[in-house]
Amino acid sequence: MDKLKKYFRYLLLFILMYITVTLITALGMRKQKEDFTCDIVGNQKYSIEVEDANSSNLGGQINVKVTNKTGEIQTDKYLKIDLYDENSLVKTKYQEIKYLNIDETNRFEIIFEEKNINRGIISVVDDIEGENKEEIKKEISGKYIEYDYTKDQDAARVAVPIFAMIGAILFI
Repeated sequence: MDKLKKYFRYLLLFILMYITVTLITALGMRKQKEDFTCDIVGNQKYSIEVEDANSSNLGGQINVKVTNKTGEIQTDKYLKIDLYDENSLVKTKYQEIKYLNIDETNRFEIIFEEKNINRGIISVVDDIEGENKEEIKKEISGKYIEYDYTKDQDAARVAVPIFAMIGAILFI
């Protein structure tokens, strides 16, 4: 009977530690991401709506909806995103809009590696601006693979409590 009570205490301790570590991990992950504002620069031709924009010390993402209001089919346009920190322009990102039918809405998820972004400016442009047009076009065409940090954060939410419990069991 004493052995059964001992195992029951270990089980309760295990469950309590799992809940504690899970809560601490969730609170820590929640504090990392911060929303930021995106200004829309454009004309009456396109309706641009920012659904979500957040940044952290690992990178960030912007979810955007673009609707064609020109009355014509639009091809080979670019969504231009200027990313700013507190002081200056950090990077300009482009997302290709290959085809946009009349009154069609496309959603875009722009993932960036730049840290602690505070503001973004979004517009639709006809061509890539700047000196590195070919490099940017290669990056957009899929030869350059973006890294999605949100997958790491989701994995950490699961892995950290498990490893903490294993460590707790080993040290008991």
